[in-house]
Order: sequence, then C-alpha cells, then structure tokens
Amino acid sequence: MPTDKENEKKADARRASDNQRNAARDAIFSTSPLKDTTRQEHQEPWNIEPEIEQERQEQLSRYLATVPDIIHCRYPFKGVKLSRADVEWLLSISMKGRGTCEGNDEGREPHLGLDLRGADLKFEDLHALPLARLRGSLTSKEWDEATAEQRAAAAVLLTGANLSEAHLEQADLIGAHLESASLYEAHLEQANLARAYLERAFLARAFLKNANLKEANIAKADLSEAYLQNANLVAARLEGAYLNGAHLTKADLSAARLEKAYLSSAYLEQANLSFAHLEEGYLSGAYLQKANLSGAHLEGAYLNEAFLEGASLYKAHLERTFLYKAHLEGVKLSGSHGVDTQLKNVSQSGEPRIGPSLADAQWGNVNLAVVQWAQIDMLGDEYEARQALHAGKRKDRVTRLEEYEAAVRANRQLAVALRAQGLDEEAARFAYRAQILQRIVLRRQSKLGAYLFSTCLDLLAGYGYKPGRSLLAYLIVIFCFTCLYLFIPSAHLSWDEALVLSVVSFHGRGFLLQNMSLGDAFARLAAIEAVLGLLIEVSFIATFTQRFLGK
Repeated sequence: MPTDKENEKKADARRASDNQRNAARDAIFSTSPLKDTTRQEHQEPWNIEPEIEQERQEQLSRYLATVPDIIHCRYPFKGVKLSRADVEWLLSISMKGRGTCEGNDEGREPHLGLDLRGADLKFEDLHALPLARLRGSLTSKEWDEATAEQRAAAAVLLTGANLSEAHLEQADLIGAHLESASLYEAHLEQANLARAYLERAFLARAFLKNANLKEANIAKADLSEAYLQNANLVAARLEGAYLNGAHLTKADLSAARLEKAYLSSAYLEQANLSFAHLEEGYLSGAYLQKANLSGAHLEGAYLNEAFLEGASLYKAHLERTFLYKAHLEGVKLSGSHGVDTQLKNVSQSGEPRIGPSLADAQWGNVNLAVVQWAQIDMLGDEYEARQALHAGKRKDRVTRLEEYEAAVRANRQLAVALRAQGLDEEAARFAYRAQILQRIVLRRQSKLGAYLFSTCLDLLAGYGYKPGRSLLAYLIVIFCFTCLYLFIPSAHLSWDEALVLSVVSFHGRGFLLQNMSLGDAFARLAAIEAVLGLLIEVSFIATFTQRFLGK
C-alpha cells in the first residue's frame, strides 16, 4: 500500500503537470477566449488566407495544449499536417498573446517563435511569413544530449516548401528537412541550420549572415549571390552547389566539401577554407584576398583570374590547378614551421607528377623558394596540352596548338620568376621544358626547318641546359672517326695515330698524309669531322654561356 507521503508526492506531480499545461494554454490565449478569435482590425500583409473554421481552431488549440516532452518525443504538432492558413492563425494568436505584455520590454527575454517541432509542412506556401525564432528542432544544447530518435522526432518537415522572403531570423532548424525548398531572399540571419538537409534548395540572395550551417547537407543547392558573411559552414556538404557571386567574407568553410562547386566571382575575403575540398571547383574571378587555404584540396580547380593576394596556401594541394592570370601577389606558400606547399603525385607511382597550371599567373612578390619544385615533373599546362581528349572528345588542331603555346608560356614565365629569386637550377629545368614544348609547336605549325634545327640543338646540347650532352657528342664523334681512319687501307695508321688525327680534324686543324689528295676518302672524312666539330663546339659554347653565365 502506498504511504501518505508517496500519495502526496503523486498529487504534487499531477498539480505541477496541470499548471504547466494551463500555463502553455494561457500564454497563447491570454488576450481573449478562443471562440472570440477574429482577424486583426488591420490585416497583416502576410495574412492572405481565409481564416480557418472554428472546428479547426479548436483542434489546433488542443494540439497547442500539449506539453513538449523531448524524452518521449511529444510536441504540439508532431506528425500534424499544417497548411499556410493554419500557420497564419497560429501566428495571429501568438502575436495577440505578446500584445498583452507590451509596454515595458526592458529586462524581458526575447519572445520564442512558434513551436512547430515535428510538424509536416512539406510543399506548403509559406512565403513572407514572420517566423523569427521558429522552433523547428531541438536547441544546440538539447541536441547534444538527445538520442538519434529524439533528434529526428523534433525536426520540422519543410521539404519543397516555399519560404521565399520569409523571416526566419534566429530560428532553430537543426537537422530540419528543407530539401528542394525555396528560400529566395529569405531572412535567416543567426539561424541554426546545423546538420539541416538542404539538398537542391533554392537559396539565391538569401540572408544567412552569422548563420550556423555546420555539417549541413547543401549539395547542388543554389546559393547564388547569397549573403553568408561570418557564416559557420564547417564540414558542410556543398558538392556541386551554385555559389556564384555569393558573399562569404570571413565565413568558416574549413573541411567543407565543395567538389565541383561553382564559386565564380564569389567574395571569400578572409574566409577560412583550410582543409576544404575544392577539387575541380570553379573559382574563376573569385575574391580570395587573405583567405586561409591551408591544406585545401585544389586539384584540378579553376582559379583563372582569381584574386589571391595575401592568401595562405600552406600545405595546399595544387596538382593540375588552373591559375591562368591569377593574382598571386603576396601569396604565402609556407607556414611558420617552414613546411613546403605539397605538390604530390596526381596518380600512382610510375605516372608523371603534375603541378598547377600557371600560364600568365602574376607572381608579384611571392616567395617561390619554399616550394619543392623538384617534386614536379611537368606543369598542369603541359599535362593538359598533351591530352588528346577533353571530356571524352578529341581536341581539334587549333585547340591543341593553343594549349601547347600556353604551356610554353607558363614554363618560360615560371623560369623567369624563379631565376629572379636566385633559383637558377629550378629555372633551368622549366626553361628546358619550354624549349621542348616550343619544338612541338613548330612541328604543329609545319615549320619543318625550324623543327629539325631545334631537334638538333636538343640532341647536341639540350638547348644549353644539358652540358653533358655536348661532352658525350664530342667523345662519340672522336671515337667513331678514329675507327673510320683505322679502316682506311691506304693510311696504315696505328690506333693512337688515328686518335690524334681525329682530335685534330675535329677542331678544324686537320692535315693530309703524304701521297693523299683532296679527293681521297681520308680527306673527305676529315672535312666531315671538322664540320661536325664546329657544330658541337658552337653548341658547347652556348651551353657554357647559358649554364654558367646565365645568359
């Protein structure tokens, strides 16, 4: 049998529950009885639907009397299908309830918005509604302490809803379902949309300043010209999203997934993009001044004409990145610990290591010494030019010629920039690659004579960048002609005599043996060797001048 003390405790609990239920009802209906509810004398501009029937009002009032219970997943409108007319009526009642308390607002807590946790508003037209501080999910603190089931039960369902120009400032929408919803020019300043589902949502020109979109799924959504200054987009899913012209100044996009996202002309000044994934993203003309791109994945990204002045690319991955006419003045390629920018292999071992595309990049005062250029086998410009196919289609002759010309330009410009900073060894390597690519350009332009002459210079001296080739050519010619002189029956030379004769002839100081005329094979061989010697000597002088005097 329960004791008197236990009965008293149960009675107290029932009274507390009744008081809480009555308080919830009184907070909404404190101005007038439900049956006297009518439209305001001056109808609000957002109030466009006919007033709901009395029976529906009574039904909604019963729902409103439900005391929220997070543990047992109970909310006033959980699982209830609501229309715009229903929401308008709830807003009118809520505003009347607030009206009785107007006067001295000083010291009072901000009014909470409608509690629509768990409500079904899918595909409803809710445009321009005043839904500030809407409770469409658990709060951050409640979310952290709740189970997965409790979190899902509290999330409002707004899939496909029209919320254009709606006011949702400071709304709680953690984990809310907003797939394919229209939020054009909606006001979501300081709203909490962490982990919300916004795939393919239309958020063009939406106001999301200081909003929390951490870990939200916004893949393929349209955020063109949206205002996201200081927004929290940490680890957000934005694959294929449209952010052209979006305002993301000082936004936190660290570890965000932005593969193939469109960020052309986006404003990302001082934004945090550390460790973000921007592979094959489109950032042409983006404003990235002083942005933090440390550790960011920019493989294959398009940064043509982007503004990167003062940006940090410490440990950034720039394989095959396109930086055509990008502004790189003051870019920081190294961190405080002196770790170099990573330019890793674009593919498995055995494949060439590809660097960024740098044609017409404006280096300014970028410190190029911190980059490990030895890791790069070829620039992205050259890699792209050597690909016969683009998007599965064969490139035409004009396109391939233009790409090779751009690759020549990129290597030469980089070589000049490296040499200006005293990095002669690295500069020589890229200058040599520029010459190789120029030879391909000559072949594609059908300039056969220039192409053959260029090939000869490469074989003999590596365009002045391979001095070892000149020495090797010298030894090969001397050896070959020594053997030829030995095989001339009329000469009767020993091997050392043939060697001396070959060396003297090579340097143009040959002589004829007795009883030898100018028409003999011996004389002809000496003349040929003298001509070859002249060519090799010229190339050797060019090699010496290029390599050691930097001319």
